[in-house]
Amino acid sequence: MNVSPVDQLEAELKQLVQRWTVDQVVLGDGTGNQQIFSRLSNFFSPQTSIAIIDERNSSQEARGRYWRVNPARGLWKLIPTSMRVPPEPYDQYVALILIERYLAARNKHEGDI
Repeated sequence: MNVSPVDQLEAELKQLVQRWTVDQVVLGDGTGNQQIFSRLSNFFSPQTSIAIIDERNSSQEARGRYWRVNPARGLWKLIPTSMRVPPEPYDQYVALILIERYLAARNKHEGDI
């Protein structure tokens, strides 16, 4: 899993495809995804599938997961999790949640066949 700022996207992708064969990309349906989808479509071969995943509530879910992995200490424990903001970016948790949603949908679809 790799989370990159949009302005570094193509440089990161070049490094990624030098190391790995990419046949699936998971992209959230949030703000700006059409621009990123276009860039990804132009970068990867037609054989690479780009799955668009519903991002609804993924930030809230990721924040909760962040606090489960990095529990509050001291007086911070007294503040409800929903009111705390992680002290560092937690985009990797959002990415993980989108991947899990993609896999759950794929497994459900395969189970229907």
